[in-house]
Amino acid sequence: MFFLKTNIVVLFGGVSVEHDISVLTGLQVLKALDKSKYKVFPVYITKNGQWHLYDDVREPKDLIERRSKKVFLKAGDNHLFSESLSVLTFNVTEVHCALLCTHGTNGEDGVLQGVLTASNIPFTSPDVKSSAITMDKAITKTILKSKGFCVVEGIAVSSDEWFKDIKSAKNKIAKLDFPMVIKPASLGSSIGVSVVHDASQLNEACELCFELDNKLLAEKFVKSVEVNCSATMVNGDILSSDVEMVMKNEDFLSFDDKYRGGDKGKLKGDNEKGLVNQSRVIPAPLEDELTEEIKFLTSGIYKCLECDGVIRVDYLLDEDNKLYVNEVNTIPGSLAYYLWKEKFDFSKLLDEIILQAIRKHNKLNNLTRVFDSHIINT
Repeated sequence: MFFLKTNIVVLFGGVSVEHDISVLTGLQVLKALDKSKYKVFPVYITKNGQWHLYDDVREPKDLIERRSKKVFLKAGDNHLFSESLSVLTFNVTEVHCALLCTHGTNGEDGVLQGVLTASNIPFTSPDVKSSAITMDKAITKTILKSKGFCVVEGIAVSSDEWFKDIKSAKNKIAKLDFPMVIKPASLGSSIGVSVVHDASQLNEACELCFELDNKLLAEKFVKSVEVNCSATMVNGDILSSDVEMVMKNEDFLSFDDKYRGGDKGKLKGDNEKGLVNQSRVIPAPLEDELTEEIKFLTSGIYKCLECDGVIRVDYLLDEDNKLYVNEVNTIPGSLAYYLWKEKFDFSKLLDEIILQAIRKHNKLNNLTRVFDSHIINT
């Protein structure tokens, strides 16, 4: 019997400070996808926002050495298009689902999700609303706190506030007391994060944030270890992964800790295992009761923020075993596969989020979106 394959566009890269991590995630996903089920279209988004389609990409150098063609989407049409030198537009393929490996700005914040929604294409991440909310750490903190989740005390300051009256903004932040963590409100991978021990370090930390984002989040520093857990949906049920503990070499979990194993050298990645870190401990060495609490909380956050696809929630565990929700990642690095190995392999995880995306999309398309009001004749 002959089965038509599902057309999957894998999107990675992007106009984001997390561009390189997104490329690694994209390459690992491309290798893990089951080619007997899917016809795969790798689309790399450059740092200036152009979309390039490749026949095959296996490692970063292929993005430079192999030929590609520029592609784009059209609103109201679920096909991928390319353009020739004669400016004629060619239909490349119908897109059955977009698998998003885009971390950070323009890829994880609702922007790309909006483009895909306008093109009537299913995608493997939360929708526009949930993506935009979870991208903003300050807004996410407010929502989770209102729902009873424990979060670190924090204060948000916009760049407008800062540059209008720096003294007033610094006084607002200083209410937290030192030491504190200063971070961009809408970035990930620990980029732009500083631990500030006294007022003399505040200016530099805040100005770094405002080079990267229009809002910062100041949080009380918590001496802690980081524990993480992932969640996804399978057959309508929210599942939680194993819990990991990530050791750190600085006051906070830095970019080097996350992606270089504490080494400032080459990024560490593996197509089978996802982004790896020498200091990850899976499962985390925690009491069973605490492990189950983390899994329960992660499923609850997935539901509370109306997530889709696979997410990772990062927690801080202090010296008294008090647990704080730190961040929610709606498109985690390597899609957090390494946390799911005890339940299913990478290919199966991708199967599940693709299936979930298509099912949700079909359900939404069955809703009544237009009707004849008889107000105008069209």
